[in-house]
Amino acid sequence: MRRKIPNLHALRAFEAAARLGSFKLASQELLVTPTAVSHHIRRLEDSLGLPLFIRGTRKVELTERGETLMQTCSQAFDMIHKTTAEITEQDDLSVLTIGVGPSFASRWLTPRLSQFWLDFPNVELRLTRVAAEDEIAQTQADLFLMWGPQDWPDMDIYPILPVHAVPVASPDLVEKLGLPQTPEDFLNYNLLFHRNHSEWNLWLKSLGAKKPVMGGGIIMDDENVLLRSAAEGQGAALSWAPLIDEEIKNGRLIALSSHRADHIRGYYLIVNQNTPVTPKLQDVIDWFLQQGNPNPTG
Repeated sequence: MRRKIPNLHALRAFEAAARLGSFKLASQELLVTPTAVSHHIRRLEDSLGLPLFIRGTRKVELTERGETLMQTCSQAFDMIHKTTAEITEQDDLSVLTIGVGPSFASRWLTPRLSQFWLDFPNVELRLTRVAAEDEIAQTQADLFLMWGPQDWPDMDIYPILPVHAVPVASPDLVEKLGLPQTPEDFLNYNLLFHRNHSEWNLWLKSLGAKKPVMGGGIIMDDENVLLRSAAEGQGAALSWAPLIDEEIKNGRLIALSSHRADHIRGYYLIVNQNTPVTPKLQDVIDWFLQQGNPNPTG
């Protein structure tokens, strides 16, 4: 019996637009124009006799039936991609692209690169900047090293490095203001925030603060700039141990408290859902897990 299958170019355009939530982003991935993507999807909708997207001014959303088709298309394309990699024995892993934030790259990944090259001498490693979690869908990478936990549906996720919050400031500022003894004492410092007030508020609440920080201070997008500002005496920053351990050890920064909050944070390794996990890639994944937890128990 002959199978009645929609046009494969149209299905590919539909899957990319549905996954990325944008005809424009789908066109960039497929190396065609947004108009071509729109035409492919319109043809697919006409052939099926039903709408697949709810079209908005800035983004598109799937209809209920579009969601159903998307799930099947995603699974099918994943199977095709993985199978072709297996039957053509594409397991040389000559190039590996990792998406990673700048702070984690400089503080954790870079010191380990020399060992990576010793263990995987034939792999060309490419690092691409991913500053925020919502950039993952738009970034072409095999693996991601990201801050979390976040909502990463349909991806294989491995915890790499658990961390805990540590408030820090420069020695000169601590000498001037003294070490905080109560949650309210921290407000004597100019608080430096990474992206928003949430982490500082969570930490202060766990310490017993009665009121959240609603405003003031300085909000920065780059954690490296944040910590440099703290080291130069511009205020107190909330960083993460063990990533901040070296600065505390060499005296560049001073920990303002030994209190540990209960909320869980850490860095995670995420496998792109379109990347086939070959035996050699699994070796790389295991290597990263070992770097994050060199002395596993159990």
